[in-house]
Amino acid sequence: MFVRNLVFAVVASLAMGGSVVVAQTPPVATGYGPLPPLRRVSQKPYGTLNMKANLGSFKLLSVTDPNTRVNIPGEGQLVFDFAGTVMVNDYKGAPIQIIGNIKKEYEKYGRQAFHGKGRMILEGTWRAVQWFGSDLTLFRWYGQGLIRIVGEFDRDQNIGEYWYEDPAKKFYWYAQSTTVTNPQMTRGPQAAPRERGGAGGG
Repeated sequence: MFVRNLVFAVVASLAMGGSVVVAQTPPVATGYGPLPPLRRVSQKPYGTLNMKANLGSFKLLSVTDPNTRVNIPGEGQLVFDFAGTVMVNDYKGAPIQIIGNIKKEYEKYGRQAFHGKGRMILEGTWRAVQWFGSDLTLFRWYGQGLIRIVGEFDRDQNIGEYWYEDPAKKFYWYAQSTTVTNPQMTRGPQAAPRERGGAGGG
């Protein structure tokens, strides 16, 4: 039910059109250079979602309108530094920018697969963008749509975090799949996650 409500909310937001005011975070220098300036691919309402995780996975999704069954792609500018595997489905937009040691392993029927360590920058629309791996040291998505995240505890029992414009207001990833919207939908306070499973452990 919650995911269905998210879909209705995102579809309604898409229908509104127009722009929203968001904090313009200054570019941050990392091992792969400064972040690019924020760029739009449409005038739909946008939000800025940031994330970090030592281990885990995410999948940016398109949205199917429950009434018309029309598929609405996710969109925006996506910048992330990572190690692992990335799969991109039905991407349309500027050429994907790659910095670091990332190799394209597959491309066919609108699907692309990459593996390695570095930075990827996408500016366009997509049916899906999926990552799984480690060292997600930077993630910034300026755009609109849905993302599912699955966290994993690292050896120090740390788990991923995500936040919107205000880095002081962070939320945790969870070990089960969690669906997050961009722009943000207001939700109640979130408790710190606890490791699942029996007593003891790593």
